[in-house]
Amino acid sequence: MKTLQMSMVICCVVVLLLHSRTFAQDYSKWSLPEGSKLRVGKGNVSSIRFSPDGNRMTVGSSIGFWIYDARTGDELDFISVNQSNVIGVSQDARFYVEKSPDRTVNVRNLGDRSVITTLEGDNSDIYYVRFNLEKNILASDIGTEIRVWDLSTGELKTSIDLETDWIYEVVLSPDGTKLASISKDSDDRVFQLWDVATGSHITTLSRFAFNIRDLVFTSDSNAIISGSENSIQLWDIAAGKNGKRTLNFRTHNFNSISVSPDGKTVATGGFGGSFGGLYLWDLLTGTIKTELSGHLLGVRSIAFSPDSRTIATGGYGELNLWDVESGARKLAITDHSASVNDIAFSPDNSTLAIGYWYKIDLRDVVTGQHKTTFFGSNFTYNLYLDYSPDGTMLASSLSGGISLWDVSSGVPITVTRGYGFGIRGERSGYSSVAFSPDGQLLAAASGNSTIHLWYGGRTQKGSLNGHSNSVISIAFDKSGRFLASGSYDNTVRLWDIVDETNLAIFEGHTDKVISVDMSPDAQHIASGSRDKSIIIWDVQNGNQKHTLTGHTDEVHSVAFSLDGQILVSGGGWDDPTIRLWNVNIGEEITTLSAHSRGYIKLDFSPDGRTFVSGSRDGTAIVWDLTALIDIEDFITARNEDVNRDGIVSIEDLVLVATQFGESGEGNSADVNADGVIDVADI
Repeated sequence: MKTLQMSMVICCVVVLLLHSRTFAQDYSKWSLPEGSKLRVGKGNVSSIRFSPDGNRMTVGSSIGFWIYDARTGDELDFISVNQSNVIGVSQDARFYVEKSPDRTVNVRNLGDRSVITTLEGDNSDIYYVRFNLEKNILASDIGTEIRVWDLSTGELKTSIDLETDWIYEVVLSPDGTKLASISKDSDDRVFQLWDVATGSHITTLSRFAFNIRDLVFTSDSNAIISGSENSIQLWDIAAGKNGKRTLNFRTHNFNSISVSPDGKTVATGGFGGSFGGLYLWDLLTGTIKTELSGHLLGVRSIAFSPDSRTIATGGYGELNLWDVESGARKLAITDHSASVNDIAFSPDNSTLAIGYWYKIDLRDVVTGQHKTTFFGSNFTYNLYLDYSPDGTMLASSLSGGISLWDVSSGVPITVTRGYGFGIRGERSGYSSVAFSPDGQLLAAASGNSTIHLWYGGRTQKGSLNGHSNSVISIAFDKSGRFLASGSYDNTVRLWDIVDETNLAIFEGHTDKVISVDMSPDAQHIASGSRDKSIIIWDVQNGNQKHTLTGHTDEVHSVAFSLDGQILVSGGGWDDPTIRLWNVNIGEEITTLSAHSRGYIKLDFSPDGRTFVSGSRDGTAIVWDLTALIDIEDFITARNEDVNRDGIVSIEDLVLVATQFGESGEGNSADVNADGVIDVADI
């Protein structure tokens, strides 16, 4: 019996260990959306919470909640939640508040996502909540009104009408008796204090609070610390507005603030580089204790551990843990990346290049493991990427030029300069870059309405002129003879690269053209626009073959499959969807909703079996095309004469099946391995 009991205990321990996902290298495959193979990146950091014992840390990111061991930095779990709907997380990370699409506001358990309660009233205008677990209450602004609810029941306890234009900030005191608010009146922003139980006004601390961006109570609830654009101020509540004291601190671009639980230290964060930094201050004396260096792009979130000995900070691409006493960095947790601006597969299909604001990461396509990083500076914006056909070079468009990188060493080979502003100053420098398929030419779209051409990216060959506004996107056909371009002048153009002539102008969009791609056989051009539509153009006759609608924001990117039969498109900021389209009949195949933020960028793998999407949520997802499309249904629906012999036959179906087959020796479409590609394989 004892042996059986011991075996059961061991089994339970093993199950718990597996459930905790202790193998950190596997996190890139946790909670993947259906049809995908890999996720690179954990999303932008939006909140940080320590467990009461300080051993675990819950990090809210743009794609969900990550649970870490606060001592080792190991990933313990990931809870996939659409963070665009999350409006608050409790101090101990047990609960979060979610605003549903139907406008109801629910308090949920973070562990199993179950609903604890639903907040009473019409809360359609709610954007954030503040927790006080000790007093079991929640507080927020609803338009021009402050509301306080019972956390357990959702019952509305207190309502305060400020009779103002707008409320910018509401915070609860730790003892749950007071509320501080920043609101706008006819003259300026007003800083006020309220009684939680009665809703009565206690005092006005300032009628000129225009620059105040953040508020936090001290742990004893007797004072408030405010952060403005260029100073930190301490407000003694008992003394009212006469009790203001400015700490000996001057900065600008202030962004976040936190007070340690022991009430001794204030942490302040701003934008990175020369624009701010991360500082620890002695609250009693108002003097600086230390500056913590390690956030290139600045700090968004700060949290002290319960014992006040550790501070965690999240930025636009970094997550760090620091020792409060010494200022030394204890841990750097990787992969909480800033916005993904562009992505590109290497020609050998082994590496994924991901462009962020100030760096380019190279990742293994199968495992997502980091290979190397090309670093720029905090003023370098890697907006577009493209590999040379032999894979030895990578071109990236920057804020003011183009950098050509040696892939093996990570060293820039050369940097070109930008060509100034586009019409009405809408774009500067270069946007899209593309190598010709033979690698002889590099093309770049310019903000001065021009497309520039270089031999190998070093010596300028010439330029293509004709657009009347900034050129945003370009794409070669498979032969390298032709180039398509899309512009803010609402048009798409087709160019002959050899003669440097404009062959055709395609007009049909009613707003700026943001993205273009050309089918490998140069028969079609796809263009995505701010008018939310995609037009597939027939290159031979210049007509619109299909107009595709469904996106709810600009179409930020378009990409043809290897055979040109499928088009993938990505939406803008307010439309984080990916859509797959049947090019021949102009119908949508499926919609993927895996990213929490838009500005989706896309690229197909060289073998055509996968594609990757990158987003401003800081992640890139590799998709299995064969898992997303029913090949037989696709072929039937298309009813296309693929081999163009005038007959829709089994030979046409075989050609399509070949495109979707597995790689390997011999012909990949011979699914049943009988040595013949026939209808049985399809």
